[in-house]
Amino acid sequence: MSIRDKIYNLLEYPIIYNALQRITSIGRMGAIRFFEDKIKQEAFGRVCDIGCGTGRYAHLIQSQYFGIDLNKKYLRLARDNDHFICGDASRLPFADNIFDFIFSIGFFHHVDDNQTRQVLSEICRTVKGRGRIIIVDIFYPESSFNVLGYLLCRFDRGKYVCRHEIFREFLSDKFNIVESEYVKRSFPQNMRYYILQKKDNNIFE
Repeated sequence: MSIRDKIYNLLEYPIIYNALQRITSIGRMGAIRFFEDKIKQEAFGRVCDIGCGTGRYAHLIQSQYFGIDLNKKYLRLARDNDHFICGDASRLPFADNIFDFIFSIGFFHHVDDNQTRQVLSEICRTVKGRGRIIIVDIFYPESSFNVLGYLLCRFDRGKYVCRHEIFREFLSDKFNIVESEYVKRSFPQNMRYYILQKKDNNIFE
């Protein structure tokens, strides 16, 4: 087993994962506050957090919150286990048109193209017709001079970091992109957020 694999295995332990998240957040607090504010502004009604991990962003939601993640260890650390579900985001265990707001932070670079399409289909199925979606993730830098940003993507635990143009094409298949922007102060990472709404032909209410 390589040193890289050993480090990744250590991150499966939620206490270590949370500690590393806090350390790596030090230089990115401005970026984190930026997209946290976006979530607080948009969130309403019944909310789903895709790939919620240890429930780091649950405190942002003042209404009915549900978090879903495949990692049971992470979910055990979540504060309110009644609203955290161990499950596969490509097969969400929820009824059609049930959520007013869905968000996902740093999830999609952990899944391949086929899984990305499946998860987006499930988001489309479970969000209400006029509901909102926010997705925040990292992408390869646009500038070839941003070597550090490239290396951070290359050695990230998520194996499927892509260019944001490719991800945008996936989104455009089912959603209108209401707003999309580079997350300021996230350099050297190329972090972007998308605010989405179902296309009219995907609304079945």
